[in-house]
Amino acid sequence: TLSQRTAILEIDCRIKLEKRREFRLNLGAAAQSRQFNRSAPVVYEDQNEPGHMLWIEEWSSRQDLEAYLQSDDFLTVLGGLSVLGTVEDCRVVDLTHGPGPDAGNHPRAANGWRFVERTHEDEAPQS
Repeated sequence: TLSQRTAILEIDCRIKLEKRREFRLNLGAAAQSRQFNRSAPVVYEDQNEPGHMLWIEEWSSRQDLEAYLQSDDFLTVLGGLSVLGTVEDCRVVDLTHGPGPDAGNHPRAANGWRFVERTHEDEAPQS
């Protein structure tokens, strides 16, 4: 539950416009990975700058988040984002000193950003 959150991981990235579908597939794959105790990623896109994305994950354990940041799974996410565009910033918001925003109601949602739906591999066109 939200009351059990201790940290939020935010990845600020810019995705090439022609790579947005691949980005949504990457998001769908990441959402299905449950190796770590976290929420499914939520992503917002800046409506004033198409391709500017904010990837957000909620974590109930700071220890799990630290382990994830050292994992191959995290390197895979960063590598995928780097192939699809550029990673501008990656930050951890510590919630142990206050409630902070939750991913589903992030302040960016009300300030010109829109929620990005994830795409699952079974929805990808067959080649």
